[in-house]
Amino acid sequence: MFMKSTESSELKPQLDRLTFLHELGKLLAVTGDSQDVLRTMMEKANDFFRPRRLSLLVLDEESQTLCPEIVLGPQAEEPRPRLPLGEGVAGWVAERGEPLLVEDIRNDPRFRASPVAQETGIRSVLGVPVRGREAVLGVIELADGLTEDGLSEEEVLTLVVVADYVAAALEGTRHTKRMLELTLRDDCTGLYNARHLDQMLEAEIHRSSRFGHEFSIIFMDLDHFKGVNDAYGHVVGSKVLGTIGELVKSQLRLIDSPFRYGGDEFVLLLPQTSRENALVLVRRLQEALNAWVFVTGDGRNIRMTASYGVASFPADSSTAQALLRAADQAMYRIKSTSRDGIALAGGESGAP
Repeated sequence: MFMKSTESSELKPQLDRLTFLHELGKLLAVTGDSQDVLRTMMEKANDFFRPRRLSLLVLDEESQTLCPEIVLGPQAEEPRPRLPLGEGVAGWVAERGEPLLVEDIRNDPRFRASPVAQETGIRSVLGVPVRGREAVLGVIELADGLTEDGLSEEEVLTLVVVADYVAAALEGTRHTKRMLELTLRDDCTGLYNARHLDQMLEAEIHRSSRFGHEFSIIFMDLDHFKGVNDAYGHVVGSKVLGTIGELVKSQLRLIDSPFRYGGDEFVLLLPQTSRENALVLVRRLQEALNAWVFVTGDGRNIRMTASYGVASFPADSSTAQALLRAADQAMYRIKSTSRDGIALAGGESGAP
């Protein structure tokens, strides 16, 4: 038995909607680059709704701003500023976690001063929260569908479902990044590992060569750390290393990168840092470590010192391994004599 043509035409929008949502669901099973999955989802949504512009804005929790992650439509390639939480339709939606349809944004006192309201041709705006398991991750913003009738209730609900799919893909992307980050981290200290040092050092040489910058590295080796393991055991020794890792991070700038090179050795990568400025930093670190005390569970105090070697690019070497070797050799000169000191590549002392 065949459906009448009128029944078929009435059902077509529903069938199109089901097909569209089914295709989005299948994308979640796709392995590979999660960012590609996100973009494909947004492109399919753009084809389905046919708005003037469709945007995915992702919430940066640290700055509490919405970052335009994917923008589709006219002038999509134009740079767009971050949107503070609570500002504009997307900011309102992200802050409250509720969908919002504004039928005439230019005459809505809440939003008529927003950047979207100033754009030519934009009238109606629909914002839908992208909800993760625990919090709002971002907002999908749809500006002006191409039909004059506006958006139906079914279409609004469909975009809500789309946002759920996007949330799942976005959480997948973040999980992948976290997993990648874990492969680059040392379990004991939480610092980057030696494998990542090789990559970062090569990248910094390339960047500094291109822009004519200096940078420095510090090779740091704890003095007599074997005695800690022998006297207190490896569990306490690991806790000491972890605490020293935190202390090292506390003395660095945001652009600096600390690495556990192996055992009781650490390497600090200091971008855009001359030898003189590296000396200022390493002396501060030495002072902080010398004042540091680790108290064991039974109340005993453990104190540590370290030997430090400093090498700078391009003065001491222009290759990654040679630069690392220069800092290591400088450190070893201190290690084999006085300990608790600083040496520069090339034979100079780092003592004040």
